[in-house]
Amino acid sequence: MMEQIKQHTSIRKYQDKPIPQQVMDNIFTAIQMAPSWINGQQYSVIRVTDKGAREQPLVKPRLPREAVIHTNTYKETTREQLEAYNEEMLSYMKKRGTNSTWTQGVANFYSKGYSGYSSVVDSMKKQGFKK
Repeated sequence: MMEQIKQHTSIRKYQDKPIPQQVMDNIFTAIQMAPSWINGQQYSVIRVTDKGAREQPLVKPRLPREAVIHTNTYKETTREQLEAYNEEMLSYMKKRGTNSTWTQGVANFYSKGYSGYSSVVDSMKKQGFKK
């Protein structure tokens, strides 16, 4: 069971029949009209029509255990741990067609200064997250 958990990815099952265009149009309309946080429309859709290209997903890297599991007291994540994870995540993201690190993505999210997050920006900078 542990091997299955460690290898978790999202696998889609496909039928070998086309989806009618009207159904696709309805799906795309529903996607575009769905609510999103701050109306940021944080979604994108990849419509895969090439059977050979069919979402063989890679296992997404995770932060090292030492960065997320603490005993008795909180221990800050080191710059070395973040840099190593950034390299691992960048390699993963490049395979998916994106060229950003984990810390860039997280810092970019929090750097916008949305109300309720304003104090988080300074805290993130102190921890080594930079835009």
